[in-house]
Amino acid sequence: MTDEHDSIQAQALLDVANRIHTHLSIVGRDCRYQMVNDAYLRATLRSREELIGSHVGEVLGEVTFHDRVKPHLERCFLGCPVRYQAEFDFPGYEQSKVMEVRYDPITNESNQVISVMVSAHDVTEHQQRLQQLDQLANLDPLTRLPNRRAIRDILAKTLARAMRDDSQCHVIFCDLNDFKRVNDEGGHDHGDAVLREVSSRLRSTLRRHEEVGRWGGDEFLVVVGETLLRDQRESLLNRLRDSFREPIVIAGGSYHLGISLGSAHYPDDGADIATLLRLGDQRMYHNKTR
Repeated sequence: MTDEHDSIQAQALLDVANRIHTHLSIVGRDCRYQMVNDAYLRATLRSREELIGSHVGEVLGEVTFHDRVKPHLERCFLGCPVRYQAEFDFPGYEQSKVMEVRYDPITNESNQVISVMVSAHDVTEHQQRLQQLDQLANLDPLTRLPNRRAIRDILAKTLARAMRDDSQCHVIFCDLNDFKRVNDEGGHDHGDAVLREVSSRLRSTLRRHEEVGRWGGDEFLVVVGETLLRDQRESLLNRLRDSFREPIVIAGGSYHLGISLGSAHYPDDGADIATLLRLGDQRMYHNKTR
């Protein structure tokens, strides 16, 4: 009677497990499947008969098993639950999935761990929404460059790294000359198109260790995180100037806009963000008005 009751109870639990989208499996100490739900079968494109009694490594592949599964099983068999998030490829899915994975020990009456319940919940859409929110918070919607807050954060990290590594950090303010004429002659649609082209030119001009963001309006900020000799600094400024020698041509208009630059350097000019930004901004306006 007890065996029959246990069998009915096990089937009832499996019926419940089959109604959810989370991947569920129970793995014994021999690393063989004892139970899998329908969601796991759909992901692996296997039948229940194929999986029950099979070694996890045979199903997921030996490399995946040894690198990404076995260490968590061993920890869980010691009585320690495991929680992590990672990207997985399943035969049943066209694209990789970000899964929130849990390993929970299952104990007997003597409190000995006899098996592990592994659950994996698909959080791909949630992660994509978080990435979209992050982009909204950190990207300028017009130019798709880092916005003021994001480029300032990049500067903070670059400066901290320069201090730690006894290196250099450089900021360069870039301001378009005569941009008001674009809006006056062509309207804001032309102005937006010009700013998008400017951002594209700046992005394509820069190299490794060089980042650019939109500071505001027609002003951009370049952050450089490497040691540059004086002639290398001047070469970088010339590279930025040269990218605007050709006119910006958009539908219905052509604009020949120059660019005013102002730079400040750690450690030569200061050791904090506020000082570097203030000096770079002042030098840019001095160059613009002379």
